[in-house]
Amino acid sequence: MKKCTSCRKEIDSKATKCPHCQTDQRNWFIKHPILTIILVLFILGIIGANSGTKKIGTTGTSGNEASQPTTSEAPPTKTYKMGDLVDLNGKTMAVNAVADYISGNQFLIPKSGNKFVAVDITLQNNSKDPYIYNALEFKLHDNQDYSYDMAVSDKDPQLSSGTIQPGEKTRGFITYEIPEGNTPAKLEYTPGFWNLSQIIVDLTK
Repeated sequence: MKKCTSCRKEIDSKATKCPHCQTDQRNWFIKHPILTIILVLFILGIIGANSGTKKIGTTGTSGNEASQPTTSEAPPTKTYKMGDLVDLNGKTMAVNAVADYISGNQFLIPKSGNKFVAVDITLQNNSKDPYIYNALEFKLHDNQDYSYDMAVSDKDPQLSSGTIQPGEKTRGFITYEIPEGNTPAKLEYTPGFWNLSQIIVDLTK
């Protein structure tokens, strides 16, 4: 004998439904086989993604510096200056310039007391694999330590998202909206969701 999971009255140990309250006595996984399969596949997918992820163990090199060994721990972050060609296993980026931007579109204006700042960036793929990039991986920090994501802008050519094939490169602007009295201080680049590496470019030098 066993007790019903709902009304707690004693029922036959092999009963799949309570004769008193009609509550199904089977566990959730048996009652919902399709959802169970989906849940198992989802968990296996997460485990597979985590185990198969490669983490880059260097924040990049400038010039002819040698790459550091791969490690699963977050590497120390190095700060570069504008014009430095920063390398991440053959995938390079450089900040060419940063300047205030005024749109000619009357509908694309910053909020009162704010201004647009456009950062000119070059990305190049010297590796054998596609270089997938996204402007949301970049954050602008100002001299007051506030950080900003990209703003909607008509500053062309825009650097938004895409794939750079081996041997190719792309260049464009990412625009940010910051307070008028503040100035751009650094650009933070964290390529890839699982990447431990981070590039910081000092925009004051």
